[in-house]
Amino acid sequence: GASSIASKSAKVGFDALRTIAQLQQQLAEAEARAAGLQEKSMSLDVALRDANQR
Repeated sequence: GASSIASKSAKVGFDALRTIAQLQQQLAEAEARAAGLQEKSMSLDVALRDANQR
């Protein structure tokens, strides 16, 4: 009946929201990792430049 359809669509909506939340979390973690790598490579660049100037 209509109630089972409603509960089914509610479950689908909830699953979608949970999936979106998980994806956003993964994206945030990936961005944090990328930022960390960028900082590492920048400090590496500085170290290399310093070494070359000596």
